[in-house]
Amino acid sequence: MAKLKAQLEITADELAEAITISEYPELAAACEEYYSRQLDDLVEEIVAHRKIRAVFISGPTNSGKTTTTDRLKTELSKAGREARMISLDDYYVEGAVRYDEDGRPDYESVDTISLELLSEDLRLLMEGKAAWVPHFNFKERKRIYEREQKLKLKDNELVLVEGLHALSPVIKDQLDPEISFGIFLMPNVELETRNGILGSETTRKLRRIHRDNSSRDTRALETIDFWPMVRSAEQIFIPRYIEAADVHINTALPYEYAILGPRVRELLAEDLAAYEARSLRPSPNVREGLFYANLEAAVEEARQLYDILGGLPSGDVRVVPNDSVLKEFI
Repeated sequence: MAKLKAQLEITADELAEAITISEYPELAAACEEYYSRQLDDLVEEIVAHRKIRAVFISGPTNSGKTTTTDRLKTELSKAGREARMISLDDYYVEGAVRYDEDGRPDYESVDTISLELLSEDLRLLMEGKAAWVPHFNFKERKRIYEREQKLKLKDNELVLVEGLHALSPVIKDQLDPEISFGIFLMPNVELETRNGILGSETTRKLRRIHRDNSSRDTRALETIDFWPMVRSAEQIFIPRYIEAADVHINTALPYEYAILGPRVRELLAEDLAAYEARSLRPSPNVREGLFYANLEAAVEEARQLYDILGGLPSGDVRVVPNDSVLKEFI
């Protein structure tokens, strides 16, 4: 069972002071160094155990799984262990999306992933055989197989399997424990402001709001309205996957609140104004024919979050390194 890394803590006043006395770049560098040291220790442990052939990287949404997996692959290569990557996103079950009772689409539950297919592909890879790894077309809701996606591991290569359910026993427990290694990612952090406290889940929500608005034109209220679907799945699986992991990586970057906080607050203000003006568009995150899953609850949460984020200083986004976990969300 993985032991969670210590919770990181920071206050809005500490962020403001760092920016006022021009020490914000140093704060950002220290946060990034903390994350990098964890990654270095992880690489050292994997390289020291030459029998490891499969590394499973799990964690709740917006924890930084994509960046961590990419960086792990790069650092393992530098240390002499080449790695190939498999994403659980390419193993979604084909066909129509399932919805919860309020009309939210379910992309989170374990049975939305074809774990048996992935397990068979891993079995082939561990036996030195080739596996035809799919690519999932989300628009058509079907798996696509292309010739160049056929995967076979060389003698010294290992495979990195990334996704929320990567530590499911259906996948990991089929392998000899000597050749597998489990990593659980999650920011473990707390921000104290004059109007309240933000914990790890809300930190991930800030990341999601900003990312989805920037890259998918999803409004802040739409993300908040969808979040109960995320939470319901995570409450079931997070404790199990922490127990199944060998190590926890704390992907919190406390300086990120000065990057995300003021920007998310602006998005919340826009949506709350649109709500009052009755000019909101229908959410794309619900079953066709619905406006929102629970608009009043989303508005109430948005107002609370808007208040808590008040008074946060604004940090310079240029301090964020190109290989930072935070780059996934800005």
